[in-house]
Amino acid sequence: MEQLEERLKSETPIYPIFLGAANYIAKTQFIDRIKIEEQKSIDFIGIKTIININHIKDLKIDFKKQRLVKEKMPIDFLKGRNPKKSQSFIYDENCNEVFIITEKEYYNYNGKNILFI
Repeated sequence: MEQLEERLKSETPIYPIFLGAANYIAKTQFIDRIKIEEQKSIDFIGIKTIININHIKDLKIDFKKQRLVKEKMPIDFLKGRNPKKSQSFIYDENCNEVFIITEKEYYNYNGKNILFI
């Protein structure tokens, strides 16, 4: 965790950080290191981050508010930063929470649920 924190502070990631397609390269800014606890749920929870579709047991969609996008993104790389393995993810294009049931652990920070990919 210390190496991750240092890489975020110095803006030197091991892999490029991006939001979807390759032309959406992201820039990071270290703000703080916090403690959060792992949580589990058997009911629908709202997630504010991208969601690996393999972690979705059930999905609730509000067709009036949400515009869900499904993208395939690399999750592992070969030498030279060539994609090795990809998976599909969803997110709401309007930045709304996506309500899912998941068996994967998630984290809550400041009232926002975070599901790591």
